[in-house]
Amino acid sequence: PLRTLLAHSPRTKLVIDHWGFYLQKGNEDKESWKLLLDLAGQPQVYVKASAFMRVAGEPYPAPSLAPRLKELVGTYGASR
Repeated sequence: PLRTLLAHSPRTKLVIDHWGFYLQKGNEDKESWKLLLDLAGQPQVYVKASAFMRVAGEPYPAPSLAPRLKELVGTYGASR
């Protein structure tokens, strides 16, 4: 569904907030994370690495998120 929308409207920017909330109540949704990374192939998709405390469930700077942040930036690049 998202890929279809993005293909149909290539000038439309999609901003995914809060890491796509791939982590819910301390449980990592690995399929959601994989899908989030797969969307990096669409140049109009951006991901906001925000709300660290809500995503991680631990105080800022949420060190448990460091490996995922590195993977996210490595996949999308620093500019998106």
